[in-house]
Amino acid sequence: CVIAELFTEGVPLFDLSQLLAYRNGQFFPEQVLSKIEDRSIRELVTQMIHREPDKRLEAEDYLKQQRGNAFPEIFYTFLQPYMAQFAKETFLSADERILVIRKDLDNIIHNLCGHDLLEKVDGEPKENGLVILVSVITSCLQTLKYCDSKLAALELILHLAPRLSVEILLDRITPYLLHFSNDSVPRVRAEALRTLTKVLALVKEVPRNDVNIYPEYILPGIAHLAQDDATIVRLAYAENIALLAETALRFLELVQLKNLNMENDPNSEEIDEVTHPNGNYDTELQALHEMVQQKVVTLLSDPENIVKQTLMENGITRLCVFFGRQKANDVLLSHMITFLNDKNDWHLRGAFFDSIVGVAAYVGWQSSSILKPLLQQGLSDAEEFVIVKALNALTCMCQLGLLQKPHVYEFASDI
Repeated sequence: CVIAELFTEGVPLFDLSQLLAYRNGQFFPEQVLSKIEDRSIRELVTQMIHREPDKRLEAEDYLKQQRGNAFPEIFYTFLQPYMAQFAKETFLSADERILVIRKDLDNIIHNLCGHDLLEKVDGEPKENGLVILVSVITSCLQTLKYCDSKLAALELILHLAPRLSVEILLDRITPYLLHFSNDSVPRVRAEALRTLTKVLALVKEVPRNDVNIYPEYILPGIAHLAQDDATIVRLAYAENIALLAETALRFLELVQLKNLNMENDPNSEEIDEVTHPNGNYDTELQALHEMVQQKVVTLLSDPENIVKQTLMENGITRLCVFFGRQKANDVLLSHMITFLNDKNDWHLRGAFFDSIVGVAAYVGWQSSSILKPLLQQGLSDAEEFVIVKALNALTCMCQLGLLQKPHVYEFASDI
């Protein structure tokens, strides 16, 4: 009965009255059994609930009978012997289990997947027995005590993620990564955010149950990290917010595409389930822009210059594409300009000139009048390092045609 429920999303074979009727030969659960897609599992369950006791086999006999059918060969050759060690009293703590799995990871991958971790079949991840390993890892996550073992667990997840299905990544992995984003140790919070970003970037399709996962779950779940007390955590957010924004936008576009496909298919039975209840793409995009904008502005206004610098150096141009030309000018460029007022941090001023070319290229030549005094300020900076950066930026902008000719002549005479 338990095996049947595992393969029918929790639908029981019998209630009490049905069980009594089954014993009397007046009922058979064929409707529930038909929900089990795997033929071997369906046959296994059917035989295990046979009314005649002598027709039901011992557990060991079923294991032999279904070897290579319901139960993959890898269960017998590697998984069961390997997992048996965790049932021993010598492994009392979750921390020990995680560290052992990390030590054995190469051997585990070799046995479960062969030599190539990234091998895929028909474009889909080839999981083999990895889902069992994931279950062991996730069962330990909430009881880990030490920073090293938490970081090891995140490392394991990152190594296994390319091999796992979308459903496993979103339903089994993501909740634990959000759990770690609230950990008491800053290093763990920062690494959880990095791992979450990389895992979500692997998702190339959106299951119908997860269409709202970004605006309703992921972004609110990590929102507090933009104002975290630890600079290392805010740095991690600044490093990854561009990729997070891109991934969130891709999710939204995939949902929109799926909705359109469902609407254009009159035979589709999923349209009511798939279609977003607020199916207006523009409304959803605006809401996403506002959520990301709040965090970007927070990071661009951070009290630590290294956070601002990190954001500029890790995808400021990609954020321009995400927001569009108007917000790139109104939100990003307007905040970046203020960085030149910091006379004590030449690293920040230099990073501005490294980043301004990409932003200006996206905003267009209309920004020429704004850029001119900024470049002039850079060319007269007290630090030679900043002057070099400003000259490089000026050269690139001239090559891209972002400066009007009178301005170029003026710069040439000044230099």
